[in-house]
Amino acid sequence: MHYGDYNWQDLVISGKLKSLVIQELDTYLERHSLKKVGNKSDTLKAITCHMFQILYTTIPDHGMDSDIESDEVNESDDDIV
Repeated sequence: MHYGDYNWQDLVISGKLKSLVIQELDTYLERHSLKKVGNKSDTLKAITCHMFQILYTTIPDHGMDSDIESDEVNESDDDIV
């Protein structure tokens, strides 16, 4: 049982992470230098939180804020006579 043998993202998102035994879950904790916590439920929560932190911080910014700013600039240009 090796870290790379599992699709961790799929396991978390599909809810199948809970089907793994604690030794399998520990491979995730060890790989990411996370502290081993109390019981299996705590371990599942720790892995799930960590995975969503990774997913959240890797979502690409498609420049939505810059679109709003450029619209505001365009609107302000209309006021010039």
